[in-house]
Parts: sequence; C-alpha cells; structure tokens
Amino acid sequence: MPFSPGRGILCHRLGEHCMTDTTITLIGASGWLGRALGPALLRKGLIRPENLICANRSGPSPAYAGWPGLRWETVPARAVEGAQAVILSLRPDEFRAADIPCAGR
Repeated sequence: MPFSPGRGILCHRLGEHCMTDTTITLIGASGWLGRALGPALLRKGLIRPENLICANRSGPSPAYAGWPGLRWETVPARAVEGAQAVILSLRPDEFRAADIPCAGR
C-alpha cells in the first residue's frame, strides 16, 4: 500500500481495518500520554496486542486491562528487544536521563 498521510506509515490495509505487524515498544505506557496513545492504537485496531510492548516502572496498567496478550516490561532495554519501532512517551527530564538502546528503530 502506498503511503497516505491520512493513514500513517505504520499501517497497511486489511479489509476494513488498518493493522500493522510491526512490533512497537511504548516506553512510558502508563504516563499521561502513554495511557492515551497505547489504548487508542489498540482501540482503533492499528496494532494487535501481541505486537505492542508496553514499558513503565511499575508494570501493567489498568488502562490496558481490555487487551490480554500485551507484553509488559519494567526495564527499557528489555522492552526494546525485538521491536522494530520505539515510541518514547517520556517527560523531557526523563528523556535526557534515559538510557534506551533505540538505534536503528
């Protein structure tokens, strides 16, 4: 499927749904932005639960209770293993201090 700005680069068309087979890590999955972004990606069918790796300091968040199959990590370096894309949902001070191996993703 050619790139369409309205559909985004993560998706390809599958019938009526837009879903990606790309494994994505969401660092900061239970923060303000992460709690909005992660469930929205899942709700809209843009990613399958088994293709979303959620990472935070405290483990599974109730915001994701409706999606079994999510992988949760509390160590960012482990969370990015196997991911083709990484979304950093961190505050600026956390971002500066983070040691997350994202090169090439």
